[in-house]
Amino acid sequence: MAIDSRTQHDKNPSYSIPTPIIKFDQIIVQNAPVVLHGGSIVLPLWIKKASLRAFNGRYLGEGNYVEGEIGLSAMPDQNALPIDVGPDVSIARQHLNPTYDQVLFNQGYSNTKNLQTILPSE
Repeated sequence: MAIDSRTQHDKNPSYSIPTPIIKFDQIIVQNAPVVLHGGSIVLPLWIKKASLRAFNGRYLGEGNYVEGEIGLSAMPDQNALPIDVGPDVSIARQHLNPTYDQVLFNQGYSNTKNLQTILPSE
């Protein structure tokens, strides 16, 4: 991993993994407020639990997808207690980019000028 120079001075800088192929399994978020914006609609929600899996790039015929489950609650406003809106929702496998091309991806990923400091191995 390497620190991203665009966020290096932020309180919580971001780090990137310069690789064309990476698989994430069980990315979990719990008890997190979110706000969805769509046109003139603003909808405060509470993520009870979200569990995602994603695969960027392709390996052995698999990749280029995101899938998982998410449990949401509605919030009338940011200060209200969450209201349960039903069972968790399953997110069927979605392709991240329907025009994905491994060769083009490999060429683009290698341009990582914003990655500068490699994380220590300690």
